[in-house]
Amino acid sequence: MKISLINTSSSDTGIGKYVESILKQFNKNKSNLNLKLDYVYLDYNNKSINIRTYDKRTIRIKKPIFRLGLKRPIFYFLTAPFIPQSDIYHLSTQNISFIRPKNSIITCHDLIHRVYPETFLNLLSSYFFYKGLSKSIKIISDSESTKKDIIRYIPDYINKIEV
Repeated sequence: MKISLINTSSSDTGIGKYVESILKQFNKNKSNLNLKLDYVYLDYNNKSINIRTYDKRTIRIKKPIFRLGLKRPIFYFLTAPFIPQSDIYHLSTQNISFIRPKNSIITCHDLIHRVYPETFLNLLSSYFFYKGLSKSIKIISDSESTKKDIIRYIPDYINKIEV
């Protein structure tokens, strides 16, 4: 089985450290598993996709369209077709759930755009950001508080959530 771990955060952030811990645990236990893991980093700052494949190849994809001064969601949407085909996708944050909803496991850190929308645009964008949660096979909540928010604002997902 092939898994793609998709990340948007650098390793000096909380989500980046979370992804590093997943990679470390996977590498520690990979001899006991019959899994292949591709690590996909959607690098908004450098406008590129960096892929470290299960067979230790490194692929960097830069396309002219990535450099058009696009907002993050549009950049992520445009990079989606370049993500390697896998059996399962693990998205490290709910904010990219719209790019790969089928066969995905999504880590949900918060629903900040839905819980505390600063503007009407933030509230509308939250429906776009969290759209893929409905089609995911599992939602990993990083806290009981986030789980309660998911149940409160999107109650249909209750059977998919694990803390």
